[in-house]
Formats: sequence, C-alpha cells, structure tokens
Amino acid sequence: MADSAASKSEILIRGAAVITMDPQRQVYEPGYVHIKGDRIVSVGPMEDAPALPEAHQTPAKCQIIDGEGMIVLPGLIDTHGHAGHGLTKAVGEHLDDGWVPLVESIYYQFSTPRFWYAEAMLSGLERLKYGTTTGFNLLGASPRADDPVYAERHMTGHARIGARNIMGIGPPNPPWPRKCARWSEDGTRLESEYDLDLARALAVTEEVVAEYARDPATSRLLAQVGPSRIGDQPGFDLATNRLMHDTLKRIAADHKVLINSHSYGGNIQYAADHLDVLGPGVMLAHCTGLTPREVEIMGETDTRVSHGPSTRAYQRARCPVIELLDAGVLVTISTDGSGPDRTFDLFKEMRTAMILQRSFFHDSSLLPPGQALAMVTIDAARGLGLDHLIGSLEPGKKADLILVRADQPHMYPAVQPVQRIVYAAAGQDVDTVIVDGELLMRGRKVLTIDEAEVLSLAQREATSAFRRAGIGVDVLAPAELWGKARA
Repeated sequence: MADSAASKSEILIRGAAVITMDPQRQVYEPGYVHIKGDRIVSVGPMEDAPALPEAHQTPAKCQIIDGEGMIVLPGLIDTHGHAGHGLTKAVGEHLDDGWVPLVESIYYQFSTPRFWYAEAMLSGLERLKYGTTTGFNLLGASPRADDPVYAERHMTGHARIGARNIMGIGPPNPPWPRKCARWSEDGTRLESEYDLDLARALAVTEEVVAEYARDPATSRLLAQVGPSRIGDQPGFDLATNRLMHDTLKRIAADHKVLINSHSYGGNIQYAADHLDVLGPGVMLAHCTGLTPREVEIMGETDTRVSHGPSTRAYQRARCPVIELLDAGVLVTISTDGSGPDRTFDLFKEMRTAMILQRSFFHDSSLLPPGQALAMVTIDAARGLGLDHLIGSLEPGKKADLILVRADQPHMYPAVQPVQRIVYAAAGQDVDTVIVDGELLMRGRKVLTIDEAEVLSLAQREATSAFRRAGIGVDVLAPAELWGKARA
C-alpha cells in the first residue's frame, strides 16, 4: 500500500546500462543499482558492484535482478494530468471547444464516488505500465472542489496501484455557481443537487490539502493547491480574483505545498500586474501564447512551466519552450493525460516536444536527448519540490526507478543508451517498475492489483456515467470520423 512502511527487502540490479541523471549525468555501461528498504544504497559501474551473496547466506528478502539487455533510469515524473479523463478519453473529442463542457457535466452532475475510484486505478495503472512513478492530477477538467469525498476516492484508487500520486485541488474556472449533483455509490439514486460557489470551493480546497499535506519521505499520496487557472478569471472582478489568489497562496504556505495550475498568454502579465502569486512555488501548465515580456516575467519570478506538447492548447498557440529555457525558467514535459486524445506515455511526449521546437526553429540541435530526459526526471522532480527525494539514481535517494527492455530491434544496436531511450523507447518497453524500493511491476506484470479487475470496473463506471448523462451514439461514434480532411 502506498502509505505503508517501506519493505525492508534488498534488491540488487546487475548488468544493465544505468542512466543516473545525477549532477554529473553519469552513465554506466554496464552498471548496478543496490537498494535496501526504500532507498538507493549505491550505484556505479559493474566492477564496483557488491559481490553476489552465497546461496546459503541469501535471505528470502534479497532479490537479484539480472539487468542484461535492460536500461535502468529514474522513474518518469509527469508534472501535469487530469483526474476523470481516464474514463472520458476520446468521448466527444470531435466537439473541439465543446469537449470540456461535456466532460465537466459528467464530472459535476453524473459521476459517483466509485467513478473517481475506478478512474484513479485505471489512470494509475496506465501510468505505471508506461514507467511513470510520480504523477500529478488535477481533480477533474476543472478541479472538483465541491465535496472531499471525490478526493478521498481518487487517493484510495491510486493507493491500490502503489505509485506516487500528487492531487491538485482548487476552485474551477467561472462562471459561478457550478451546478453539482451527488449520486449514490452505485449510481442508481440521485441524492442531492446543489450549487458550488467560490467560498465552498476554497473551504474544500483547504480541507483536502490539509488532509494530504504529508511528508513525501513517508507518503506516496500528496496534495497541492490546484485551481483551474492562475491569472485573469473571466467573470471575476479584480477584488474577487485577488481574494481567490491570496487565499490559495495562504493555503499553500500554511500547509507547505506548491501551487500547480494552468496559465496562458495574457495571464502571466495579469498576474504580474495585479496578483502576488508568481514564484518558485508555482508550476503552470501550457503557458501557450506568451509574449516576450511574459517569458521574462517567468524567468524573473522563477515560476516553473509544465509543457504539454500533445495538448490542444499547444495546437492553438505555441509554448515558447526554448525561449523559456534561455530565460532560465525550469521547464518540464508532461502528458496532460489522458483525455481527450492522448495517453500517459511520457516517452512519446519527449519526442513530440523535441520535434515541435526543432521544426519551429528549423534547428535539429534544440532540446538534445539529455535535456529532454531531464525534463521528465530530475527537472520534473525539482518542479514538484521533490528533487531531494526522487528524479535521479543517487545514494540516499528514494528507490524509484524503471528497467526498460532494450534487447529489441528498435532499440539496437546496444550503444548510446540515452539516445536510445529518448528517440526509440516507448511506454510498452518498460519491463520493471520499483517505487520506494517496492517492486510494483516485473516482466510487465503488475504485482499490486488485478488488471482485469481494474478494466472491468472502469468499463462499468464509464458506461454507467454515460447513461446517466444521456450520452448517445452521436457522441460515442461520430459520423465525422471517416472520409474527410476536416471533421
């Protein structure tokens, strides 16, 4: 379980290519990683590996993993995604701007507590099998901050998977009030309907953040303050907007957590002019359409960026990744998964980010492989305030790592492991996942949960929610799918 004491088992990985992402960016070919309990004891070249214990001296709790044909690297870190989307991905994606209102209506008016439990397990399972050991999730398309029960079920679902989960919660975007409904667990009975206003959203935000403002050294389940947007809120006057941002900043400070949200062109300038919120304790997803002055503001305030290269936000306006990096901004790569039209595969997102920036500037030297890999490992850990624990393979750090099977045609010849990981690997190549020194997946078999159980429950909860929402075949199987250059 995610919050149980770490197993005192010992694991020795031998013979793999080891990408450490340590400050020297050391790579060992071949190398070893030695784990005791939840921590890395040592890592280095094979000639320095601990001797294999004699058979009669090897306790049952000591496991030797033969890493030949594998590449070992830190577990991937996804700095931005959304709870709920796992059960709505692809549904209504052809509606373009109508997609968010569609899924928000499902989340706020037709979802059950069990919906959020099933979705958390499904999304957590997908991320785990793609090699993501830490993931951030906003609770809904806009955060569902009307009742703590949805946060509790979300966290319970992720606990069963066993990876690290950071939940973001905060007020959704206007207009207010939001219409909400509470359904029975089995979805057969509408128990209540009510309006969500800003005061209630802020109160629930603080209640949930207080519950999960835990020590990341001992808990895999954490919370951050996650409003839907930082900056100008359509429909808010300046006084109300300042009240919201000041309260969120106070909650984050009181509970020693970060703020993790969205922002777009114009929002950064507005925040700099009118709000006291930007800074190193803030990570903002998308940041598309920024002006050159807004890039400077991000650098001056040390505000962090979570770049989603496959997002529809990027399709509408570019995130100036290279300009932000040149300005000294910490930029990470995220999936914004998993709906409406993407997955949680961070390997794919690394390549997409590289292609987009290289194509824009007509320069294939941009975002070299080592930089891209840092943006989903050590830099991502720093952006989430966890780089003292995770993001690199170093003695004393948490044992969060993955083994990628590299003895495959698309990963050969067996040279340049960093380039092979970034240019060729896919989520399906991940063989083994270890979090907190605990084996969560081995040989692509997840050890913490029955995958068939998760898939069955997810299917039932999704179809039940669609039925309650009256979603028909025109949304689930649109005619625009075929035979056109434009939907």
